[in-house]
Amino acid sequence: MQYRKYASDFEHKRGRPYAIAKSQAKFRNEEWNLTFEDFCKIWHSDEDWEKRGRGSDALIMTRIDEEKAWEPSNIQLIKRYDQLMRTMEKVLGKPVNRKGN
Repeated sequence: MQYRKYASDFEHKRGRPYAIAKSQAKFRNEEWNLTFEDFCKIWHSDEDWEKRGRGSDALIMTRIDEEKAWEPSNIQLIKRYDQLMRTMEKVLGKPVNRKGN
């Protein structure tokens, strides 16, 4: 019998990505105030979960205010491309052309 830390498939699929996200925040010296339960609530639907990935249209979890901690009230799910444009605008100090515009 194989040991599983999480009882449901829903939690099992999210366990490793949660640990990775938490470790990355720690590496970047960002405050992490998300429990595993909070993480599961943010990624509550399998539809959103399946949209995760590395493509420009993939969903990512990001902070609304990057000066604040990773916590439920400061988290949003957005497309990776939109996050890139937000970062570029911050670096350049001006709006950038978004695809489709």
